[in-house]
Amino acid sequence: MHQLPRKYSFNEIRVDLDIVYFTTMINNLLSNAVKYSDREPEINVEGFVKDGRVSVSVSDNGIGISKSDQRHIFDKFYRAQTGNIHKFKGLGLGLYYVKRIAQAHGGDVTVSSKTGRGSTFTITIPY
Repeated sequence: MHQLPRKYSFNEIRVDLDIVYFTTMINNLLSNAVKYSDREPEINVEGFVKDGRVSVSVSDNGIGISKSDQRHIFDKFYRAQTGNIHKFKGLGLGLYYVKRIAQAHGGDVTVSSKTGRGSTFTITIPY
C-alpha cells in the first residue's frame, strides 16, 4: 500500500489519506450501488464527522443484502446469493478491498441493508 503522507481537509479537519486507495473505495461502493439495482438507481453520498472520526456513507435503493450474507460480504472471494448469479459479474473482491483499505487507514466499514430496500455502506476513518 502507498504511504499516507498527504493530508486532506474535511472542513477544518485534516485526515491522512492515500487518495488513490480512498478513491478506489468510493468508486467500488458507487459501482456496486449501480450494479446491484433492479430499477433506476438512487444513490446518496454523505460525509460527516463524529467522535474523532470522519465518515462517508454511500446509500442506494438496490436489491439489498440478506442478514446471512451481510456476515460474509467483506470476506475475500465471497459472493452473495442473489438468485440469478450470472446477472451480477464479479470475483468477490470489491468489498474485501474496501474493508482492507479502510483498515489500512486505521478505520473500518460497516453495512446496513434490507433485502429489496437497498444498502448503506459507511466508511469511518480517524483523524
